[in-house]
Amino acid sequence: MLLGNGDGTLKAPITYHLDAAPYYIIANDFNRDGKLDVAVGSLFSSAIILLGNGDGSFKAGPEYHLDNTPTDIGLGDFNGDGRIDLASVGIFQSKNVQVLLGNGDGTFQNAGSFIDSVGGLAITVADFNRDTRSDLAACISGQLTVALINVTPGNLNNTDYFVHQHYLDFLAREPDASGFGFWTNQISSCGADQQCLDTKRANVSAAFALSIEFQQTAYLVERIYKTAYGDATGASTSGGAHQLAVPIVRLDELQVETEQIGQGVIVGENGWDAVLENNKQNFLAQFVQRSRFTNAFPVTLTPAEFVDNLNQYAGNVLSSSERAAALALFGDAIDTSNTSARAQSLRQIAENQKLYNSEFNRAFVLMEYFGYLRRNPNERPDTGYSGYDFWLNKLNAFNGDYQKAEMVKAFITSGEYRSRFGPL
Repeated sequence: MLLGNGDGTLKAPITYHLDAAPYYIIANDFNRDGKLDVAVGSLFSSAIILLGNGDGSFKAGPEYHLDNTPTDIGLGDFNGDGRIDLASVGIFQSKNVQVLLGNGDGTFQNAGSFIDSVGGLAITVADFNRDTRSDLAACISGQLTVALINVTPGNLNNTDYFVHQHYLDFLAREPDASGFGFWTNQISSCGADQQCLDTKRANVSAAFALSIEFQQTAYLVERIYKTAYGDATGASTSGGAHQLAVPIVRLDELQVETEQIGQGVIVGENGWDAVLENNKQNFLAQFVQRSRFTNAFPVTLTPAEFVDNLNQYAGNVLSSSERAAALALFGDAIDTSNTSARAQSLRQIAENQKLYNSEFNRAFVLMEYFGYLRRNPNERPDTGYSGYDFWLNKLNAFNGDYQKAEMVKAFITSGEYRSRFGPL
């Protein structure tokens, strides 16, 4: 192991003796102590765990027999318990994809082998069908094999799993150790008090949507889309048949955009705000150059036309001084061909506090559908926006108090949400 000096050079190597022939290595925090550990696969059909001390050194961990000679390894949560599992692929014997389920303390248990074939060379883990569950893709016998697997259904009653799933659904990332420990403790501190557990689970769940990280990523995306493209129109029968204005951003759009803005952002970690700022700037610079945006806002528009159109879509949120500041970004230009000014003015309006406040309840309800149900509000089993309309009216009636509206509680206990993770 060679530790970096931070300037492109490396320190002298540190050697660890293994009673095996190491073939691959991968790093993660297997025992959830906030320190990176490594898993080493050997040609002697074993996986060796080295637990990190946090200073670049390691201590010996357990060793596990594998049913094949491993050539590659992937990491994921295959049984939905919020703990990192290992999947290895081997080259000689059949049943060459093997899964070791993590216990969260640096130890693992063998869950068996999958895919009856030989000649496995590489493996990767990702969510290929966007159900937030870890899937496998392996290069085996000269072809790509994809396995959409979960060893066991997710258990939402398991606190670790419940919190881990919220990181995936709302922040689009794996948990950081300190945050994961904080939120799981909020729930587990209730012990066996069911009323306390129900309340804490709803509060922890809502906290993800109310977090700085979510507000500065997913909610920002929703406001950018509103500022750029206005509202969509939906049909509702709640309180009688009528049409209503609804957020225009769709789930697939928000997922992709949120991942881009939130890449590498863990609020509370050193330098997170600089990473977020850089991500925002890069995202908006790309956004205003997309054909959808340039078709809606051609560069031939004057600065006043450009800013006023954005402001109108946002709900006329700019004060006279804020409008003047947005126009000033274009200087003396008579058109809006300045990409930087277009991006900055769009951002200035999307981050306007008046828009933030006025759009909050609409976005909160929208994110209940996106986060918990992983669908748009007008998709099956709904046929329109009646459900969305019902919850928005209820949230508004309680002045945005999700606890009194019992909205979060209703979503996390709904059959539709719970059925995502296994049979009811």
